[in-house]
Amino acid sequence: MRKSRGFTLIETVLAIGMFGVVILTVTTMFIWLNSVQRTNQSQVDILNELRFGIDLMGQEILSGYAFSNTCDSGCNPVASAPFVFASKVRPDVPTKRIEYYLDASSKRIMRGELKAFGPCTSVPLSATPGCYAPITSDKAQISQLTYTVKNKGYNLQPVINIAVTGAIQGESFQLSSSYSPRLKQNPSATPPTDIVNPSINITIPTSQPTYTTSASSINLGGNATDNVGVAGVSWANQTTGDTGTASTSGTDPSITWSATSIPLLGGADNIIIVTASDADGNIGSTQILVTSTALPPVPIISSYPDCSGSGPGIWVNWPQMSMYTKYHVYRCSGSCTPTMSNEIGVDTCVYPAITGTNYWDDKQNSYFTTCSGSGTVISYAVPDSKGGAAYSTWSYSVKGETAVGNLSPFSNVRTASQPYCAPPPTPTPTPTPSCNFNTVCQSSLGESYSSCPSDCSAPTPTPTPTPTPTPAGSFTLTANPLLILAGVTGDAGTPADSEPSTITVNNAGYSGTISFSCSGVPAGSICHFNPPSVSPGGSSIFYVTVPGNTIKRDYTVGITGSGSIGGVSSAVNLILRVLAKGTGGI
Repeated sequence: MRKSRGFTLIETVLAIGMFGVVILTVTTMFIWLNSVQRTNQSQVDILNELRFGIDLMGQEILSGYAFSNTCDSGCNPVASAPFVFASKVRPDVPTKRIEYYLDASSKRIMRGELKAFGPCTSVPLSATPGCYAPITSDKAQISQLTYTVKNKGYNLQPVINIAVTGAIQGESFQLSSSYSPRLKQNPSATPPTDIVNPSINITIPTSQPTYTTSASSINLGGNATDNVGVAGVSWANQTTGDTGTASTSGTDPSITWSATSIPLLGGADNIIIVTASDADGNIGSTQILVTSTALPPVPIISSYPDCSGSGPGIWVNWPQMSMYTKYHVYRCSGSCTPTMSNEIGVDTCVYPAITGTNYWDDKQNSYFTTCSGSGTVISYAVPDSKGGAAYSTWSYSVKGETAVGNLSPFSNVRTASQPYCAPPPTPTPTPTPSCNFNTVCQSSLGESYSSCPSDCSAPTPTPTPTPTPTPAGSFTLTANPLLILAGVTGDAGTPADSEPSTITVNNAGYSGTISFSCSGVPAGSICHFNPPSVSPGGSSIFYVTVPGNTIKRDYTVGITGSGSIGGVSSAVNLILRVLAKGTGGI
């Protein structure tokens, strides 16, 4: 039997060597793969940090406005010319001025913000060290930062694209994102250069928050300060709806102000807000509660029967009063005293008086009434269908209502009887004279009947009428709806758009083009007509952009259509009701 033998030394050495080569190869491969994985993970981490920085810019852009008007084809911000815009996250949060640029030396995106205090309170921020901070890692070498602003115009929501190009550990990359701000834009708006609110105090007649007087008006005064300068001081009586501008004196940043003869509603608490503003629209406000023990003003009415128009009626007149924005009309049958339950209509003609016909917001049974303000008198017409039969007697009274709903006492009572209006007499036609031919002529001369002279004078020749020029025709305007709402936040930098109303041109033989204009809107508002002119029978969508700090009340807006031929025009009024945003369904 043959004996088995073991491995020789050479075989053992070769086996160990081959095993070592395999182990070395596997180890090297593992180390290399691990290194590649770490490198890739590092690049991913750096890229995620870069995306986070872009998202930070995007979040501020979403609540931004006042973007550059020169970036529609793209712009590359640098330290001397950053990409600047304003940002306001919520109405109760102060406006921010945000700046971004690409630092050429560090290849990093830098962010700066204007502050209300500290060293970074003035522009340019680049003049103050430490006002900018990087938002990207130094491991991402950014070679180009581009902002593109598209779709920028009045009441449009622009689209801002951010594009970033660079390299991470030798590997190039390109990133881009687009954002559309929530706020509609005003192309003429500019980013603020000052975000510090002015401060204002009332010292006259008292520095206390409340004051009582027996007068029907009050004088207020005080001081106001701002880090740059106070641009103006205004006041508003929230109870009566009256507003005004205070006079100022002194040198910025601290000035004194005074407001005289501010109307008060007698027998009521008057909330008067005084507001100081600076050139950038930053505002500071204070208020005082003034209780007036004076009797509130009462409308004085007159009445008379009338037979003009389509039928008999009764007219009730009273003077316009600045503290009232509408009037309630009350009527009872016979010689009596009207009560609150006798209300028949609400006159929405507002102060100052407007010439023309205004609509009514009736309380009961859709009573058709008209309101024409001419000069300082409001006329309330009760047509025959609602005024009763001829000779029936009615008693009337009126209450004034302020912008915030406070009512005056009843006016005096006026009693009038519905007149009997006899129809106009039918005119008797003038008879045409009959001309009998001269019988003597016929019998003695034997002339023919037609040759004899007439017993009456010859008829007067009918003159040829002068041609009447063909009129250019006419048109009327209607608005639907007649009441539009606008919700404001209280911040001047956040304008608000009203609801739309359709303005329709009703044609009556007119052939020209009608262009639209408006009046009576709050100060600083912009009227929009789309389209701005139409042909007869066409319509335009109308709405108003109001400043965010517009006084909350009703405004009577006049819409005028002007024809291109013959100087023909027509007008219609509607009500713009400004409310706090979030109320009234807006």
